[in-house]
Amino acid sequence: MFTSRQPEKQARAEAMLGELAELALMASRELAVRVRESEDADEIVALAAAFEKSSRVVRLTLALDFKLERDAAREAQAEAPSRARRSRAFDPAAGEYRLTDDRE
Repeated sequence: MFTSRQPEKQARAEAMLGELAELALMASRELAVRVRESEDADEIVALAAAFEKSSRVVRLTLALDFKLERDAAREAQAEAPSRARRSRAFDPAAGEYRLTDDRE
């Protein structure tokens, strides 16, 4: 979903996921308190359903965040061998350092 070529977009999405998880967690806590305090059966049912939905948002948001983290780690691991094969070498004719590929 996100690649290392879009670091700003990835950082923004991760921040949004974190904020969404925090807001949903706060809502879930408030709903849990209201369920415990309520004495009306219909209200308890409605609050419990709302709690279930908000807690699901927390679980799914955290799961997505961890999945994106795992995907990024896998991508970095897959790119590591190709980065390791490249090195910089000084080219006296050009008077500068150039990227070389050790596979050649």
